[in-house]
Amino acid sequence: MKIQRLAVALTVANLVLLLLTVTQAGSISRDVVTPTLRTQVLELVDDSGQIRSRLEVKPGGEVVLS
Repeated sequence: MKIQRLAVALTVANLVLLLLTVTQAGSISRDVVTPTLRTQVLELVDDSGQIRSRLEVKPGGEVVLS
């Protein structure tokens, strides 16, 4: 009888810990802010290394997508 009570108590404790972990993991993932990527030129290349698209800021502040 004591072993059965212990098993039930441990099962309930595990379920409570699981629920707390799941709720915290959900709230943490929403609050995470991704860092800012700062660059002057962004290039998209294909598998062979050829530039397919280029986004850059020219010295005068003009933004060019080519």
